Amino acid sequence: MFVGASLALTTIPTASAEETTVQICDAPVEGQSAHMASSFFSASGAARHLFVATGNDATDNCQAVSLPGVAASQVRWIGPAEPGMRPEALQTLLLQGQFADAVSVSEIIADSSPAPPTRTWLPFNRAALHAFSSQPFGIEERASLHAPDQIVCASGEKAAGVFYRSTQRWLASSPMTLSVRAQGSGQVEVAIGDSHRDQQETPLALGSMTLTEQAQDFLFEVPGNARRWSSLTFLCPPEGATLTLQDVRMLPQHNGPQRRAGAWFWSPDLWQQTPDKIIDAAIAESLEELYITVPVHEGRVAEPGMLSAFIERAERHGLSVWAVVGDPRDVLTQSWPALQQRLRAFRHYNESRAGQTRLAGVQLDIEPYLLPGFAQNHSLWRARYVDTVRMAQDEIAGSMPIDLVVPSWWGIHAHWGERLFDALDWSGTHMTVMNYHTDPERLRHDAEPFLSWAQHHGAKIRIALETGTLPDETQLRFARTPHQGDLWIVAVADTPVLVLLDRPRSGLPGIAFSHQDTNLVPASRHTFAGDPDRLAAVAAAMESHWQQWSSYGGLSLHGLDEYLNRGDKTP
Repeated sequence: MFVGASLALTTIPTASAEETTVQICDAPVEGQSAHMASSFFSASGAARHLFVATGNDATDNCQAVSLPGVAASQVRWIGPAEPGMRPEALQTLLLQGQFADAVSVSEIIADSSPAPPTRTWLPFNRAALHAFSSQPFGIEERASLHAPDQIVCASGEKAAGVFYRSTQRWLASSPMTLSVRAQGSGQVEVAIGDSHRDQQETPLALGSMTLTEQAQDFLFEVPGNARRWSSLTFLCPPEGATLTLQDVRMLPQHNGPQRRAGAWFWSPDLWQQTPDKIIDAAIAESLEELYITVPVHEGRVAEPGMLSAFIERAERHGLSVWAVVGDPRDVLTQSWPALQQRLRAFRHYNESRAGQTRLAGVQLDIEPYLLPGFAQNHSLWRARYVDTVRMAQDEIAGSMPIDLVVPSWWGIHAHWGERLFDALDWSGTHMTVMNYHTDPERLRHDAEPFLSWAQHHGAKIRIALETGTLPDETQLRFARTPHQGDLWIVAVADTPVLVLLDRPRSGLPGIAFSHQDTNLVPASRHTFAGDPDRLAAVAAAMESHWQQWSSYGGLSLHGLDEYLNRGDKTP
């Protein structure tokens, strides 16, 4: 999978010549010969310039391949393929991004989408009955199933009912509430079990439901259980009953407001011009930390008095203030002087201030995977990221902690994960994981490598969720075809390049793929924007799980400042 920024392509009007070259050059192309141009970093980390030009002659200091019979205007997008993609073995390619007008590709997925993580636990706040298998029991055989959700109980004296069992579990061991929506007739007892109780045939009684023809919601308090609940039993009364289950779900219980780690407030105007907005939002969301942009001018904090006043106000409400910095290009050594200047400014500011007006720390939000061509060499960029963090640690010189903001996919990636963890000096260093998903199983899956590693190293991991507005994306799926296609992999010297055309073409020097289908990738997979109820439900469920790790350091929210800028209520 290509993970990185979409290549921003510049399109230049050209004549419609039926001969086109794709070229990779050491320097930007000047003049009007380029129809489409972009830049990327090669496997060596050197800047390379990729462009489409009319004609069949390569520009000086460029490598090129010709696309006979293709006009430059028919090329919609070009981008370097990941070196490990092995084009000769590919059968399927997926391009994800924006394709309506100018094409922007955010992901290139080889062969198939990564398999979704296997669900190992029952969902919270969502219908769960489908995850259970059902079986009537009782020596009188008076309980029967007319459908998985329809139970009929005949009259009788012996114990009988229907046992619902799942191979999955509700992971929270804290108290919860079981919600059952049902209709029917008679009074049915409800009990809950775990693997041990199931083996002993001793489910825990929760209460009863007096059923009517109209559906009702029944709520049962469920005690905490370290073994985790995984079964339900519905017991028939002696006089008989009928029961139709419409919904079964588990609701985590709130034990007062959760203290969340923090939230980002990117615009300096928010804390400089409207500090009360930030403070009020922080109180409403039970925050502990504020991550703000602190302008620096000529090597010093630009408004030290204003910053001191804001920090002092925040401290009165139990809020610590962190300066957040970071740009994808900060991993380039030519960008280090500007980053060093900002870090020194923060250190000098703290050295000149009293305790309650000091910055609590510096957050490095450096995302090298947004650099075009990042996937050409993960090991190179990991090493440069580590070197940049070490440089920052040297500049801060232990005067305040550093928090590293990292993407969740680093935890399970072969070139990152433990290789990154082991390369960093963790004294005085924290980590915040951008776990920008809304599916609880994916959230659990992606957080676990970080929490597990930190658990064994005495570190703390904050988990961040996205609440800001993101665009929907489109995913185009292409299948390999023998001779004709609208997506081609062509070799420009030793670099495989993807070329997306506006129509299927044949006879090109490469490997052809044809468009098969189009799928929407909704932003709701990654952000809780506009759905505060879902955010609250999922956050409560996940914190019930994550709090079982001593390495869990709290929940942060990204995008909260978007609501303040619009004047809306916070999510």
